Amino acid sequence: MNLLKTIAVSGLVLTVVALSGCSSTSTTAGTSNGPNDSGPVVAIISDVSGSTKPQRAPNGVYEQGWIDAATATALARGSLWAATADGQTLSSSTWQVNGRGFKESIEGNDLLAEAELKKQAEDMRPEARKILAVNRNGSDLLGALQAASRLFADYPDRTRALVLLTDGGLTEGINVAKNLPKTEAERKKAIKRLKGQGLIADLTGGSGEPVRVWIGGLGTGVGKSNPATTVAVIELWKDLIPAANGELVSQDSNVRLVEFP
Repeated sequence: MNLLKTIAVSGLVLTVVALSGCSSTSTTAGTSNGPNDSGPVVAIISDVSGSTKPQRAPNGVYEQGWIDAATATALARGSLWAATADGQTLSSSTWQVNGRGFKESIEGNDLLAEAELKKQAEDMRPEARKILAVNRNGSDLLGALQAASRLFADYPDRTRALVLLTDGGLTEGINVAKNLPKTEAERKKAIKRLKGQGLIADLTGGSGEPVRVWIGGLGTGVGKSNPATTVAVIELWKDLIPAANGELVSQDSNVRLVEFP
């Protein structure tokens, strides 16, 4: 059963779902037409740890990536979910955007419909900025993959896409600051250990085609002045996503929404 919480945001009442529970298809009052019955299901999860603070600044790369993903979802008449990842993602984070559906009110005019859908996404910028302004310690990014898996399990027959806004700096399961695998053999060993501990989610939710994943900001700032560390973080994620039954479509300092969603 979903663990529901009701919070007031900017004078509106929003219903959000704790990530530790199952996902919901309830309407997000005040900001949503309700989840669409068709179209892609898109989850945006933003890393709000201290190392990503520069990227999360207003009008920064994370905000633009967030809006770009929302716009692409809107144009595809999809349903948008959004949450944050911190040191205890499953227990402390919520779906702050809870299945926001996009649908044009104007029919028979593709140009006007496209403009309306783009505006619906752009109107979410204040909400995106509020989500990205959260500051917490730690990066339980494996927990973020588990949260996405629980959501996607409810939509096995829909196209499913995950956008991760993160530098990739894991602190749970693998602490990249202390125990970063730097060779292929070390990565395979680490991933095997994580799978044995049940820490790598099945992004498909146990059914359907592999979930497609786009990562924005990967490696940015994590390696600091050591390019080899940055490369090792990127290579780790290039192995982690397939291990979670996902297809890594793009990883970049920005979000390059190649063939999205």
